[in-house]
Amino acid sequence: MLKGRKFLSIFVLGMTSFLLLLSVSIPISFKTRAHVPFTLGKTMEQFTAVKQLNKWFLPFAEMDSSQFASEEFPATSIKGGKNEITILTAKPGSISLGFSDAGVERDYRFLVTRDPKKHNSCIVTMSLDNTIWKRMIDPDPIDEMVMHSLKNLEKFTSNTELFYGYPIYTSAITDSSFLYLTAVIDPFQKAKGTRLLFDSLFQYSRQNNISNTGKRIFSSQAMNNSELRIFTGIAINSKSKINPATGITIKKMSAGKKLLVADYKGKYKDITAVYKALEQYKRDYQLASMEIPFEEFLTPGNGYEPEDSVSVKVCYPIF
Repeated sequence: MLKGRKFLSIFVLGMTSFLLLLSVSIPISFKTRAHVPFTLGKTMEQFTAVKQLNKWFLPFAEMDSSQFASEEFPATSIKGGKNEITILTAKPGSISLGFSDAGVERDYRFLVTRDPKKHNSCIVTMSLDNTIWKRMIDPDPIDEMVMHSLKNLEKFTSNTELFYGYPIYTSAITDSSFLYLTAVIDPFQKAKGTRLLFDSLFQYSRQNNISNTGKRIFSSQAMNNSELRIFTGIAINSKSKINPATGITIKKMSAGKKLLVADYKGKYKDITAVYKALEQYKRDYQLASMEIPFEEFLTPGNGYEPEDSVSVKVCYPIF
């Protein structure tokens, strides 16, 4: 009985020693993956363009831009404090990157492949050859930094507010009929002219017993340096006959069709940046728009001055 127990103890000890030896001596390939919702070219850009790389690669993504220096030529690189990244090679589907921390350098290779489960999306994979002991018990801090950076890439590209600066999403058109009024004004009179048009629409609605929801939409289009055409609309939920002499018309939208929407809160003078972000989103996701974009006013008031703090939805009807 004692011999059996002794044999079992020796066997267990031997197996433990054997497994420990394997864990510290035989390298294994460990893979880290990031899912990126972009095409191959756009995914590669996250590595090759400094303005994108420093937004997700650690530790630079956590630094103020004044704390590091970057350059595009002769190679994409970022340097700050004790850390430096350099893109060594970049070709479709493969990136080699050098990363150093306090003078200790490592090279890493990233493979970019199309995601078979998601249209126009990619998977970025990085492999590390290491022993189980080094990976699980005593990990290399530089390896850890790069692995966390890759997961940060997935978080950054999958969050529209992080990537584009604003929450962007698709929504369905719910209001299909609008009382609509347009005018050509001096660009410097935009707020005043907008208020006048909205006031006219609401007044017409009251006088003619036309039920409206209170929803206000606005768009504008520069004709030249001295003329701006503005468009205003209020959503209505009752049928009505319009007197053409007033200049007011009824505009129809296809209920159920999609809108690309960005939520904006800030100074009204800075809203042009939201339009640029939506245009970039459309290009990145290969979307086509049906009509010119418009704003849905959420903040009280029928016309905003440049310095007004507002809440506005910027909308693009899309296919």
